[in-house]
Amino acid sequence: MGTSPIDKVYATVPVDTTNAAHIKQIKVAFKVIMQIEGFKPTKKNDYEVSLSSNNNTYGKDGDMLLQYGPNSHEHNNYLRFVVNPSKNHVGVFRKLVAMIVPGGYDVFINKAKLNRFDYTFDIHGLSLNDLLMSYPRMGINRVFRKVKLLETLEMGTDPKKIVAYDKNAHLKHLNKKLNPVIHHVISDHAVTRIEVRHYRKVTYGFKEVHLQPNPFEKLTLMLYPNSCCMKGEDPTWHMFIDLCRQKGIDRALECQICCFFRWKFFRGFGQKAVFTASVALATELFHSRSITGHATKGETICIW
Repeated sequence: MGTSPIDKVYATVPVDTTNAAHIKQIKVAFKVIMQIEGFKPTKKNDYEVSLSSNNNTYGKDGDMLLQYGPNSHEHNNYLRFVVNPSKNHVGVFRKLVAMIVPGGYDVFINKAKLNRFDYTFDIHGLSLNDLLMSYPRMGINRVFRKVKLLETLEMGTDPKKIVAYDKNAHLKHLNKKLNPVIHHVISDHAVTRIEVRHYRKVTYGFKEVHLQPNPFEKLTLMLYPNSCCMKGEDPTWHMFIDLCRQKGIDRALECQICCFFRWKFFRGFGQKAVFTASVALATELFHSRSITGHATKGETICIW
């Protein structure tokens, strides 16, 4: 079990439904997998047969889903797989795929169509409440707080969404549902998880993943500790910074009431405001990377 910059994968595989041998292989494989400890049938209205794994370490967030026979009778999506590479053993997944897919794992890698693909990285030592975020033509559209502190920010909508959240809070939530013996260890420092989620309109397969543009290249992260707003700052400036946290830097600067702050913003932060934070994508599909952030007020965080 290891960590991965790929947090979740949804993939479908076309199958020639006129080939009786292929259909028989799939059905036999599902019957065999159903006997494996941890797998059980689950009801999903969109597919004839669905099996899910019971991930005792991560709960539902780590469950694997295997499906065949779409109710739409669409042969291009005949097989469907949902897996989180960072929470499942890749070797086990490969063996399951080799059993199910006619032609084995190579056919899966070459012909699978990606329906959702999540890229991730972690920022250690920095809280979500101390960051300002910006992405071209995207604003923050959902905010979740707990006791006035940010826990989750969501930017954009389908087919592309950026999500930032308090990783420690997420693990605490998981721990409430898990056996105490396998509880996750909560870090003694802040950890912020950033995810770029691609939905539906993913037009490439596994072999092209490493050829895609860096999904974090246009993301700007700026450090502005929440405590700075509380000590000697102009209350209206405090409101502006809070708007940046709630709506994103771009939308905050576009607001008519904030025209005055544009000059102060760029004067205070300098051209660093337009720097981008990027994380290098691994050329291998399953590879681990995280970063430790150290910055001063107003400094753009350089990632990788």
